[in-house]
Amino acid sequence: MSIDLEAFMYKDGNRADFVAAADQEAGDILKIGASAIVGVVAKDVESGADGVMQLNGIFSVVKNTSTAFVVGAEVEWDDTAKEAVAATTGDFDIGTCLVAAAAADERVILVLNRY
Repeated sequence: MSIDLEAFMYKDGNRADFVAAADQEAGDILKIGASAIVGVVAKDVESGADGVMQLNGIFSVVKNTSTAFVVGAEVEWDDTAKEAVAATTGDFDIGTCLVAAAAADERVILVLNRY
């Protein structure tokens, strides 16, 4: 059967499948390749195995305890330190701050993939 649409919904877009390049634990922030596809790993997955990651939603993310965030601020991820950091100081964007976080707070509430 041929489909003559320019586009049609393939999946709902909330989750994506991936092949793990390394062992991943549930809750890990993951960027696929050099792309801007960022998600949160849904469950533990071993290197080389198929995994699933959440592409959007509201998440509580560990953050740098010297960084404060205001509502609407861009949040980036430091992939070496494994923590959320201020815009332009991380390795890649992960979302937008939803709830203000003081510098001393250990976590920031963000909307994943909204910047």
